[in-house]
Amino acid sequence: MPCFRIRAMELRNLLLPRQFALRDASNRKIHRRINNETDRSNIRFLRDFLLGEEQRVHTHRIMPGGSMKIVRETPTSAIVRFKAGSVEPAHHHRFGHDLVVLKGKKSVWNLSKKERADLVDGDYLFTPAGDVHRVKYHEDTEFFITWDGHWDIHFDEDLDTAKKAIEEESF
Repeated sequence: MPCFRIRAMELRNLLLPRQFALRDASNRKIHRRINNETDRSNIRFLRDFLLGEEQRVHTHRIMPGGSMKIVRETPTSAIVRFKAGSVEPAHHHRFGHDLVVLKGKKSVWNLSKKERADLVDGDYLFTPAGDVHRVKYHEDTEFFITWDGHWDIHFDEDLDTAKKAIEEESF
């Protein structure tokens, strides 16, 4: 799975940017210019949200130990929080999604590709549309996620099956 780490200074620059830099697994910089209104709108929201500006958002319960605040629609963005020990059973979406871990630690198993990614503060992960994935939260975790279209989730297993598979570390 492609996994990138955003350094603390780069996260700060991401909040007030003209450009930002991601680093890939071999620590090479991957620059992306913020050059359209959609990017600027997403960045303004993220900056305001993280700096504590009051946001009019709805909180949705999504799974035990988790909550999600949808903050923008089409493309959709959200801030998601999970408590340590929480598990997302295997599921998929009709859309691909990008996420950046703001704080915490989690493992994501892409069951479609038989890959695992361990993510911590500043890590980025893209999951393609239709890929079945399962998640375990090792610490209280918060992440920013964005996708095209409206939120959907299709479960491919129940919570007990997911917990057992994680214990056995199987795909």
